[in-house]
Formats: sequence, structure tokens, C-alpha cells
Amino acid sequence: MEDESQDPRGFRVVDKRRFTEAGDLRAESAPSEKRERMQEQPRAERPPRPTGEATELTGEAEMGSPDYAPTLDFPSFLVSLATQAMMMMGEMPHPDSNAMHVNLDAARQTVDIIAILEEKTRGNLTAQEERLMAEILSSLRMAYVKKRQQIG
Repeated sequence: MEDESQDPRGFRVVDKRRFTEAGDLRAESAPSEKRERMQEQPRAERPPRPTGEATELTGEAEMGSPDYAPTLDFPSFLVSLATQAMMMMGEMPHPDSNAMHVNLDAARQTVDIIAILEEKTRGNLTAQEERLMAEILSSLRMAYVKKRQQIG
């Protein structure tokens, strides 16, 4: 197999595999001095992300930047569902439009989803996660009943 060949239609095929068919390192794949120096330098270590509790963005990377990686854990997921339910009840503005919309059917469905999560995760959560789930469900149910009464 040739490393490079010219197709009559103008396509160029380049074999970029690091090893030959015999398993030898290709000459063009040998590490350069610059690459070797970079590999010798240790990367800056980041502190480990906390687990088991909701965290806020610390300013390392802004939302929307390629380096932004939100902490994804169960409490954060619950809070995001609760936030969605509150927006659907018209208790919080939508973050993009800042508009207040009421969709009680969607809010009820989101509260029901959290209740299903509570049932299906029973016995698998930490005490802190169980408390958070119970508080969220209680608050959302109260807000839903209050909003339903207001609307009539």
C-alpha cells in the first residue's frame, strides 16, 4: 500500500497511520523535539470538582465558551427540573426572553417526573439528596396548588 497516491480526479490520499503494516513506527510519525518537550512539561492540575452537591460556575470558563463544562450531578439535575417547573408555573421568568408564561399542564408533568424519580431512586440516594428531593417536591406541589387556585 502506498503512503500517498494521486487520483486522476484530483483527490489525494494520504495514509496518516502512525505505524506501517509490519507494525514499525513511520518516519513521519516520529516525535519531534517540540512535541517531546511539550510532553515532558506537566499540565497544570485543576482542583477536583466536588461531587454529591450542586455547585456554581466559578468563573474558570464562561457559559457558551468551548471550555465550559457544567457540573452534572443528581442535585443539579433536580434543581434544573425544579427551575423548569417554576418557569412553567409563571413563578420565574424565562432566562432568554425574560417573559413569564404559564403552562400548568407542563408544570404538573415536570413535578410528576420528579415524583417518579423519587420513587425509582428510593434507597439509592444520599441523605442530602433525599432531603433535597423532598424539599423540591414539597415546594413545587405547594406552588402548583396555589397557582391552580389563582387561575381558577
